[in-house]
Amino acid sequence: MAAADPIKFQAGGDRVVIQPPGKSSRVIVTGFIDDFTGRGLILQTRRGTGAVRYSREEILEVSTTQVEQHALGRKLFGEGRIIEAERAFKDALEEEDRPWVRRDILASLVKCGLWQGDYRTAAQHFLSIVESDPETLYFGLIPLAWQDAPPTGQAAIDARRWLNSESPTARLIGASWLWDGDREPSATRALHELAAGAHPLLQRLAQTQLWRARLRSGEVTALECQRWRQFVDDLPAEIRAGPLFLIGCAAAQLHNDLNAAAAWLWLPFEYPHDRHLAAAAQARAAEVLLRAGNIPAARQQAQETLLRWADTPAVSQAKAVLDNIAADDS
Repeated sequence: MAAADPIKFQAGGDRVVIQPPGKSSRVIVTGFIDDFTGRGLILQTRRGTGAVRYSREEILEVSTTQVEQHALGRKLFGEGRIIEAERAFKDALEEEDRPWVRRDILASLVKCGLWQGDYRTAAQHFLSIVESDPETLYFGLIPLAWQDAPPTGQAAIDARRWLNSESPTARLIGASWLWDGDREPSATRALHELAAGAHPLLQRLAQTQLWRARLRSGEVTALECQRWRQFVDDLPAEIRAGPLFLIGCAAAQLHNDLNAAAAWLWLPFEYPHDRHLAAAAQARAAEVLLRAGNIPAARQQAQETLLRWADTPAVSQAKAVLDNIAADDS
């Protein structure tokens, strides 16, 4: 089940498709869902036999109803009308009282923040999800920093507050945002502590965040890059986007341009939810393809960046690639 979109919405009440352990057949069960978390689902059956629990691994599909503003928000988001969608989702929170569906609405608000490059708002909504469900289904949406651009203004203030929080997830976000090499030792310490922590997803994300120090040093080796790639291949799919971005950076440092492009191009095609990061990855892929002499591929990726991510900073990189190609053609 995809972590970023675990619920389907339709008329007709709550419906769960499960595959019991050791079985090849699927079973459809209906009733009333009490809760749906990162651990599993609790369903009150229509037979009146009490609550039944299903582990997350058993669950293939979950369907339920939605309030009008939730449906409207999903429609507007699908049409790219993000400001209107965000407003509808906020209205939906006022209408919806089921905690597990409220978390889905909050996840949609995280996506709205990521779409606009508003990582502060995305982080606030994400932390609200985690406060309700520490092992959230939506962990793939965690808004970490994968490019070196320390926050400013209120975002920096919030990041420092999160860094000092008791919540491991908040600490990871704060450390990720504030990390700036030796200039932020508290962020580095937090990442090392989280990398040795008990939460498996936080632990692995903290480990990959520490790769940024190796990239900053410019001393990444080919063997190290290969090990990183193996590490990412073992990660749950929903948290691979940022680590793949760093693998692209490492391969580019090593002038393994085709490997860098291959790593970066996973983001726009498989992990576009953080569209500013996906745009940066596609523009960087265009740059290294140009450096590798693959002009048609470089042109294609630059043009797609301009078409798909026109409102992101990556546009300037894509235009520079096309300008260089045009200059060489003249």
